[in-house]
Amino acid sequence: MRSISPDWELEDDVEGFLKQTILDDPWRDDELPSLVATGDSGEILGFIGSQVRRFRFGERQLRGVCPSHLVVVQDGRAGAAGALLARKLLNAGQDFSFSDTASDEVVRIWRTFGGHVDAARACDWLLVLRAGRWLGGVAGRGLRRRSVGRDQIPVGALPLHAAPGVARKRWPDLDPQVRGEDAGTEAIVASLPDTTRGLSIHPDYDIAFLDHVLAGVEAMLGAPRLRLVRRGERAIGWYTYLLDGHGPARVLQVGAAEVEAEAVVGEMVEHVKAQGAVLITGRLEPHLVAPLRRRLAVVGFARQPTIHSRDAELLGVLQTPTSLLTRLDSEWFAN
Repeated sequence: MRSISPDWELEDDVEGFLKQTILDDPWRDDELPSLVATGDSGEILGFIGSQVRRFRFGERQLRGVCPSHLVVVQDGRAGAAGALLARKLLNAGQDFSFSDTASDEVVRIWRTFGGHVDAARACDWLLVLRAGRWLGGVAGRGLRRRSVGRDQIPVGALPLHAAPGVARKRWPDLDPQVRGEDAGTEAIVASLPDTTRGLSIHPDYDIAFLDHVLAGVEAMLGAPRLRLVRRGERAIGWYTYLLDGHGPARVLQVGAAEVEAEAVVGEMVEHVKAQGAVLITGRLEPHLVAPLRRRLAVVGFARQPTIHSRDAELLGVLQTPTSLLTRLDSEWFAN
């Protein structure tokens, strides 16, 4: 089989990986199943996974699908199996579909069937937190004639805010009333009525789903850290990130309405720096633009996310800062 989506590499335990990400998902929906293409003799020619996600749009309950793991056989028998699988899944009855791992070929398929590139989520951002150590690491690799990896420069641009004195002069001070605390999934779910106030579209999480997806993250990428942010006693947002030693912190999710995004991002940056991270990076999303701009974050193209819906109003809102559609809700396992 060959993968049409470039960021999914076949692993040793493919069966376990698919079981965890698709079959064991507590939000698996029999009306929106994964699909297999077969030939005339019943042989398998291709596969596409269906990861179902639940959202709220005002008073509406939405079903979203993140199509993933699109593969077809390597020889000519598959024909248009990839395109046919994508078409069938995109029109399976969900409110919208989205993906972070589209190749040029998959983008063409989505466009053929009415989808498009989600430009609002096509970039990653980067903030250097410890300029001296970061610059020393990059320079050291250069002196040893070794290539600089994505662990040191996750975004394809030079972070000029790492110049001595620049960042601290520009970064806003954290409101003394804002504080963060380590949290479990129960606390995050309980806080949703407060933290999602002001959002038009947001995930409709329950404890079972969050426990499942975070267990998958831990099994593949390491233990995720979950933090709840408060202003006084009121919950205003949360975030999830990965940190391996004193290297880069990788943000999987920042949950907050636009009006509180500055406070949540500010607490996150201060906390992650206190943990010893050299830099912090994540996917750029509409509600994060203002706080990241204030901190002179570096932004660079990272992927071609795709989105599809027959509902023009829904598509319009998904491009605004009043929507919350994060990396944790899509293919968090992809590079």
